Amino acid sequence: MGRWTSYGDVAAAAGAPKGGQALGIWLAHNELDVPLLPYRVIKADGRVSEGYRAVDWPGLPATPADVQTRLTDEGVKFGSDGRASQRQRWTPADFRSTK
Repeated sequence: MGRWTSYGDVAAAAGAPKGGQALGIWLAHNELDVPLLPYRVIKADGRVSEGYRAVDWPGLPATPADVQTRLTDEGVKFGSDGRASQRQRWTPADFRSTK
C-alpha cells in the first residue's frame, strides 16, 4: 500500500511543528540534498501542491500531475476531488514509531 505525508508532518517529526512551508521551499531548492522520495510529501488535505516543481534529480516526477500519477502507481488512493486518502497518510507519530 502506498503512503504519503504532509510538509507539516515531516517538519513536526523533525521538531519544527510550524516549519511545513519552509520544508516545501527547501525541498524545491536543494537538489543535491534531496532524497529520492520527496514527491511523497504533499499538502495536509491530500492534494499535490500546485507549486510543486521538480528539482534536477533523475527519476523525480516533473509536474504535480506526474506526482499524483506516481503515487497512484504506488498504491495511494485518490478521490474524485484529487485528494489522497487520509488513511494512507504517514503522521508524525508514524515517524516516531519507525525503527
